[in-house]
Amino acid sequence: MRLFKLLPHILLLSLLMGCSNTLVREANDATGEAGSIKQKGDSRAELYTSLAMEYMKQGRLDIALQKIKQGVQADPKNSNAHNVMGLIYQRLGQTGLAEDHLKRAVSLDRHNFYALNAYGSFLCGLKRYGEAYVNFDNAVKNPLNNNKEIALANAGICAHEEGHRDRAETYLREALAANARHAPALAQMAEVSYDAGDFMSARTYLRRYLQVAQHSPKTLWLGIRTERKLGDRDTEASYRMLLRNNYPDSKEFRLMRELEQQSG
Repeated sequence: MRLFKLLPHILLLSLLMGCSNTLVREANDATGEAGSIKQKGDSRAELYTSLAMEYMKQGRLDIALQKIKQGVQADPKNSNAHNVMGLIYQRLGQTGLAEDHLKRAVSLDRHNFYALNAYGSFLCGLKRYGEAYVNFDNAVKNPLNNNKEIALANAGICAHEEGHRDRAETYLREALAANARHAPALAQMAEVSYDAGDFMSARTYLRRYLQVAQHSPKTLWLGIRTERKLGDRDTEASYRMLLRNNYPDSKEFRLMRELEQQSG
């Protein structure tokens, strides 16, 4: 009986070992925050970390936390495990514990560009912008990082949130130079262009975004405002319909409704 109870976990562990790169990309929505690099030490820690990432992707944070605690227990010096534990605590709203583990992940392996990227995003969310850029820049400088666009795009998003449009654009253009199809960078460049009053560029970036990713509430809301500025009522109506049908519970849908009421 015990074997049958363990069988689903054994199968999942085998799957994770065979396709860990795919899992990393799916688990964190291209932010790169939960990715993992090869670590020396107890291999059980990596397996539990992969399991925790999968449960985190599914939104099952209670089980994810249980698995990552097992991972950290198996190898307390595993940078990947501490990184994922920090991300889980962040999603649970436990900021202090989240920072403890994200900071620990970086201190254990200062070449772990996924951990640097995750800690940078966390610090940006706390408006600790200077510290955030240091971590993003260190992730980009790592010669082993073949996905520099992720940290560059996150740095650009952070700079835009801080209100530094020029700095944001510099980071985002570097991200797109590294990977012209990086969806987060394309979406954020559309936002930056809109804020600069360059509505044609905003439209172009949104169209490029749609070639590589599906619309989110945020990009649909931006599309509505962009096409309104450009006077294309048909395309604006299409964006409205998509937002209304697909994301009726979103903040962006409420903003659209407010816009409609103001317009009469």
